[in-house]
Amino acid sequence: GTATINITGGTFKPMEKDVQADHGRIYIRGAGGAFDGGTASVRNVVMNITGGIFYPSANGNPGRVEIYGAGVSDNLSPGSKVAVKNVEININGVDLGETNGDAWVYGGGDGAGTFAEQSTITIKDATVDRVYGGGWGGSSVGSVNINIIDSEVDHLYGGGRVVDGASEKINATHVIISGDASIKGDVYGGGRAEGRLAETSFSEVGTASLTIAGGRIEGAVYGGGDAWEAVSKVGTATTLVSGGKLLSDI
Repeated sequence: GTATINITGGTFKPMEKDVQADHGRIYIRGAGGAFDGGTASVRNVVMNITGGIFYPSANGNPGRVEIYGAGVSDNLSPGSKVAVKNVEININGVDLGETNGDAWVYGGGDGAGTFAEQSTITIKDATVDRVYGGGWGGSSVGSVNINIIDSEVDHLYGGGRVVDGASEKINATHVIISGDASIKGDVYGGGRAEGRLAETSFSEVGTASLTIAGGRIEGAVYGGGDAWEAVSKVGTATTLVSGGKLLSDI
């Protein structure tokens, strides 16, 4: 079946327990959740966000809106699994990045037990802070498609984000920037790997394709990935520039 989430309006704030802990988060997750060794699956996830007011701050501290296409797993039980065939995230005409906090969009899931065969993210006439084609914490995605059209984004990654010794593997990423898009920071064809603990985090993308057909990019453009005391690897990277304005290096 298909799980559809439509957000066209309303006001969203963190749960009270998160506010009390000064941990302002608003989570929007497609698919289901898997905990204590459980499993959840759905064939298709469609998320349409075209409105709404988001206040992720907690006790005056900036918070974050986090959007995940492929659900959540608890990361504690090896058997916890969430499986999705196709993820489609559409963010159109809404400002998620100027609400006293950040807005991060993940095409994959929240946790190592989440998996999506394919994820497509389309952001049009909107504002977000970070876009990751993959997921967080070792979530797996087969292939990724990202389209940034007439939108403002701070940082853009074809792959996901891994920390604390987690790993991810993505077969292919395809990123297209067009129209009057504005990228304030860097663009990567691969993912982001961060080494916070003794274990080495590892992000691997088979092929990464970047197409810049329009817009303005203030940061650098990398066909590969981004690593901080960790490893981010891309097998084959291709970058095509057919339009737009680049203010830094490729």
